[in-house]
Amino acid sequence: MKAKLTINYFYFTLIILYVSLLSLSHILAFQHVTSYLKIFLSIYAVMQAILEVSIFILIGFAFKKISKTAYRVYIGLLFLFLIAHYVDFTVLRLMDTTIITTFKVLFASGITHFFSAVKALNLNLSMTLLILVSLAVVPLIGVIFYLFTNKLALRKPLSVSFSQVSLTTASLIASLVVFEIIAMPYVTKDQYVECSKTLPLKNTFLSPYCKKLSLAKTLKRPCCNYKKVNLKLTKKPNIYIFIIETLRKDIITKEIAPNLYGLREKGIKIENTYSNANASQFSWFSIIHSKLPYHFKEMSKEKYQGAIPLKILKDLGYKIHVHSSADLKYFNMDQNLFGKNRYLVDEFYDYAEKYKDPSYRDKDATQALLKDMKENNKATCFIIFLDSTHSEYSWPKEYPAKFLPISKEIDYLTISHTRKGLDKLINRYKNSVNYVDFLFNDFFKSLDKDCIVAITGDHGEEFFENGSLFHGTHLNYYQTAVPILYKLNTQRVPHTKITSHVDIFPTIFDVLTDSHLVDGNYLDGTSIFSKNHPSFVITAQQNGGENPVEFSLTGLEYKMILKFKSPESIYNSSELELIKLQELDSERPVSENEIEINSMKKLKEAFNNMIK
Repeated sequence: MKAKLTINYFYFTLIILYVSLLSLSHILAFQHVTSYLKIFLSIYAVMQAILEVSIFILIGFAFKKISKTAYRVYIGLLFLFLIAHYVDFTVLRLMDTTIITTFKVLFASGITHFFSAVKALNLNLSMTLLILVSLAVVPLIGVIFYLFTNKLALRKPLSVSFSQVSLTTASLIASLVVFEIIAMPYVTKDQYVECSKTLPLKNTFLSPYCKKLSLAKTLKRPCCNYKKVNLKLTKKPNIYIFIIETLRKDIITKEIAPNLYGLREKGIKIENTYSNANASQFSWFSIIHSKLPYHFKEMSKEKYQGAIPLKILKDLGYKIHVHSSADLKYFNMDQNLFGKNRYLVDEFYDYAEKYKDPSYRDKDATQALLKDMKENNKATCFIIFLDSTHSEYSWPKEYPAKFLPISKEIDYLTISHTRKGLDKLINRYKNSVNYVDFLFNDFFKSLDKDCIVAITGDHGEEFFENGSLFHGTHLNYYQTAVPILYKLNTQRVPHTKITSHVDIFPTIFDVLTDSHLVDGNYLDGTSIFSKNHPSFVITAQQNGGENPVEFSLTGLEYKMILKFKSPESIYNSSELELIKLQELDSERPVSENEIEINSMKKLKEAFNNMIK
């Protein structure tokens, strides 16, 4: 293409500066990386910003050839893309994740899921209006700004050909690759994972060497061919399973949650209790299916047969009643858990559409549960989903806030940049937990002595303890440590010091039958009373609607962060990437040389044993 394009070099230079500064503000703020890595990232970020602009100019040639109007539409959309850079900058400061990951979650299962996912975010009105206005106005502002700067550029016009820009783009790509070849040997994998998302293009052409963990065998696909359990129970006590949204373990104190605290003190005591994921859909899956999250998509393909633990309960003569304040259409979880058209459920009470405020939905759900308990006082399994503790952390207006001062709503922009108001936000969270705990008052008073109760949070919540807000972004203690509280009719003592969501149903079955009823091919969990209970738990990283590929293997002293190559490779891969090895208490990265050989051997053996 010999034709030349007069470029608005003022506009595109400002874009380079703008994109570079957004990345540099992240990079220079890093506290746990070397000066060498900061220099590498800073230079690399600027080079990527220049590469991005050169690609914009190349695309501009095609639109300019169509018409001036087409080119102006392109400029407007380009400005919207630049605003997306700022949104990404804010999301990264707020949650330490990228806008690409966020969109992956929002659009995981098409447009229908998008609306369920947006609803689950509980965005306040101010934030919703800001997003809608920006989408409408920003492209127009972009065109006006381009035309203004173009007048300045035309005073000393600069024309370039398509071949010149193409050569510049190719040279930049080659330079970046060479730069990476020189620098990558000095970058560790965990540093790379942390830092690469701050770059303009969110990735590099090459990646650093990563130690591999060889598996004794490949991961076994889940068994879905369920055979009916032929066993009659002499007693069929009611079972209550509560799944509370966003409930971290250390929030269960006498001051904040006295009812749940009381249950923990009276009931089964296990010190180390974890979720099997840091996101709702995977955690719900692990609790109800008693399967580890990396089987999520595979079992969703099985024409929504529903969870095997619920089939076992039905075979034992139980009815299933569900009371849900949470929107179970999120990732089609109602079908995933309870089967196509929820065929495993005898009664399904859906409060998700009743009120916008989750606290009023929770109130209705618990009141309806009390009525349901009176009418069905035996052989019924009640599964209850409560949602007040999800951001924006809610409680009814008439319920007195115990922890003050509080923020009226979450100011995402301010808190992402300055952390101002974080203490008020944490107080909001405490009040929402305190309210949910209050809802248990009448429930505990109404229980009969023979019933079985299990109460847990689907995942934790972080408040910048490790650089992130909310959940779904890191496999750290704050996002994965949850309470798992039991009321069980047994004097038996647990044979484990660590447990997770997948153990809930196996433990209930063990108590009901006084035996290990279920074939291990069906469930990944193990009863807490089993002498063969593993000494490690597996927790998966959020991955939208795909199988999770990154997960932690957590023991009592050390934790590994591991990764499959891709969602598609988990059933045929014989090795894992070892992203990080760290101490459990401090989460300090350590090398294999710092760990006792015996402990490292146990860590390596643990995963091989758990994948069955």
